[in-house]
Amino acid sequence: MVTVSSTEEYVYAEAEKLGADREERDYVTVKGSGGEEALVRKINVPVITGVVAVCDGGNSDKVREDVYRAVTAALGIPSNRVYVTAME
Repeated sequence: MVTVSSTEEYVYAEAEKLGADREERDYVTVKGSGGEEALVRKINVPVITGVVAVCDGGNSDKVREDVYRAVTAALGIPSNRVYVTAME
């Protein structure tokens, strides 16, 4: 199980229009396969806050250590955010 701090968020490109007495912001659009689509400027991905790993051999110190190392390396999270236990 993986827990995350948020969901994926899309940030769209905006264009500013300055008028004499007001400012307008519109989304930038481009032609896509389905017609006009808003231009995505950036995608903020969720931040992983923790992992629980249930595995065969999880009661073995060697297996637990291997799983800790694999999860922390693959996801870039510290080991105190990972819990490994045996499958029963």
